[in-house]
Amino acid sequence: MAAAAAPIGPPSFMKADQQDLVPLTTLIDPSGINIPAPQPPPSLQSDSSPRGQKRSSDSATDEEDHVTLKRIKNTEAARRSRARKVARLQSLENEVCRLERDKANMSSELHKMKAERDSSLRRESDLKRRVEQLENQLFFERKARTTGFGTTVHMTA
Repeated sequence: MAAAAAPIGPPSFMKADQQDLVPLTTLIDPSGINIPAPQPPPSLQSDSSPRGQKRSSDSATDEEDHVTLKRIKNTEAARRSRARKVARLQSLENEVCRLERDKANMSSELHKMKAERDSSLRRESDLKRRVEQLENQLFFERKARTTGFGTTVHMTA
């Protein structure tokens, strides 16, 4: 999903204290097609009255303008929220990929360590068998050197 393009500057209908809530001039839908953003009514676009003075219009138009401005602000807030959601989901997807890579590496390392352990166990078993054979050989050689009932024959040179 593509993120919406950042605005270039505040539109002329925004008052100085509202310029941090700048609407985008175009939306980009998931297929990459530019869609024009909703525009405020003309009564909000041509605010040429000095700051602090009321415009000379009836209260119904002021109420409509207020509701329209609220809708625009809400639309912008929803757009920012969707962009944050997309960024959060992308971050989570990246984290999942990293964790899956780590898991595969650790699994491979575990397999290698198990193979080394098995090899070490076989080597240990072979060495124990060899020690037992040598001990038996030594026993029989000592027995062969003895004569009679436990007396040892000393050979002198």
